[in-house]
Amino acid sequence: MEHSCEAYWTKAEGLARDAICTMGLGAKRLTDAAKRQLEIADLRAGVNVGLRELGELLYATHTGTPTDSELLLEKMREIDELKARLRDLEGEPIIHLICPRCGHEVQPEDVYCRDCGEKL
Repeated sequence: MEHSCEAYWTKAEGLARDAICTMGLGAKRLTDAAKRQLEIADLRAGVNVGLRELGELLYATHTGTPTDSELLLEKMREIDELKARLRDLEGEPIIHLICPRCGHEVQPEDVYCRDCGEKL
């Protein structure tokens, strides 16, 4: 009887370790997604600030205080870089689905994990 109890404990310990690893992977992915959302918000704010500054420079030129064209070009390049990074980040998937058994990434349409075969 002791032998079979030990086997159950060994299996239970393994399942507990798997569950902890899976939860850890899920938490990391959620944390990464939250960090990315914060970066997106920062980039959007940077674009808005850049556009506002560019508008002020253009308006100053309109009202008789000419703005150096190199300064205008530099400001536009900064905005272009921010928008390019923003497009890259917004194009990435936000949350990855993971298998509850093995922690590998699965697709929304998967019925079984492609790695371990667990029914999802």
